Amino acid sequence: MRKTLGLLAALALVAAPLVAMPLDAAHAGSTRYKVSASVSDDKLDLTSHDGSNRSTRIRGKVTGGPVKGRKVGIYARNVSTKAAKRHYLGSARLSSTGRFSWTWRPRDGGRYEIDVVKKAGSGKAGGSDPTRVYVFQFVSLKYLYDKAASSGAGYVDREKFGNGTYYRDGYHVNGGGRAVFDITGFHCMRFNFKTGLSLKSEASRGTVRARQATTHFAREMKAGEVYKATSTVQKKLTATGKLIFSVDRRDDIDDQSRLRFVIGRPVAACTYPTDSEPFR
Repeated sequence: MRKTLGLLAALALVAAPLVAMPLDAAHAGSTRYKVSASVSDDKLDLTSHDGSNRSTRIRGKVTGGPVKGRKVGIYARNVSTKAAKRHYLGSARLSSTGRFSWTWRPRDGGRYEIDVVKKAGSGKAGGSDPTRVYVFQFVSLKYLYDKAASSGAGYVDREKFGNGTYYRDGYHVNGGGRAVFDITGFHCMRFNFKTGLSLKSEASRGTVRARQATTHFAREMKAGEVYKATSTVQKKLTATGKLIFSVDRRDDIDDQSRLRFVIGRPVAACTYPTDSEPFR
C-alpha cells in the first residue's frame, strides 16, 4: 500500500507541471484584446485638383475573444502642431470576425499619429495599435520665409510683372539678393511659383534661380516675360534643405536694386498645419 501511495505521489509531482504550463499559457493569451490597424493611404493631399486622395480608410482587426457588435475608438494626434493634442475621431463597430473599417477625412495638414483602441471588457484588458498618416496641402511660403537668412529681398503683395500681371503673396529679389524659405521639418515634396522681372525694375534683363542642394531652375529673362513652373520643376523639391530663390548679380549695374525680380505666389505641398501653431 505504501509503495502504491509513494508511486502515485511521484507521478503527481512529475505530471503537475506538464498540465500547469499549457493552462497558464492559454490563460495569459486570452486576457487581453489584440488590435492590428493600418490605413488604405498614408499620404493624403488636401489640395488635390480633382478632390481625390483627401481621405483614407482606417481598418484592421481585433482578436482575443468574441467581439461582434462591440466598438473600437479611433484617436489622432497631429505631431506637426505645437500642442499635439490627442483628439477623438470616432468609433467603428466590429464584425463577427473582429474586423473594422472607418473613413477619415482630415481638415488640416500635418503628420498624424492614429491610435485604434479596444477598451477593456469581459474580463480582458484593453489593446491598441498605432499607425501614421501624412496629410499634405499647398501652403504659401510666406509662412516659412527665413528673413534672417535672406538679403536684398522682401515680401510684396500684387507687385506687377513687366507684362502687367500680378499675384498675391510674393517676394521681390534684387540683383545679388536671395529669398530663403525654411521648409525643413514639414516633408515638403513639390512647389509652384511664377517669376519675371518686376515692372519696377530699371534693368531689362537678368537671371533668376531656385535651388536647394542643387539648382532646380535657372533662367535668363527679359522685361515682359513671365515664367510659370513646369510640373518637372515642381517635382524637384526635396524635403531636406532650405529653398532659395536668387537673382544673379550684374557687375555692369552700380546699384543692384535697379535689377528687381518678383517671385509670384510661391507655394509648396507640405505637412504644414494652418489651423494650429506649427511645430517642426
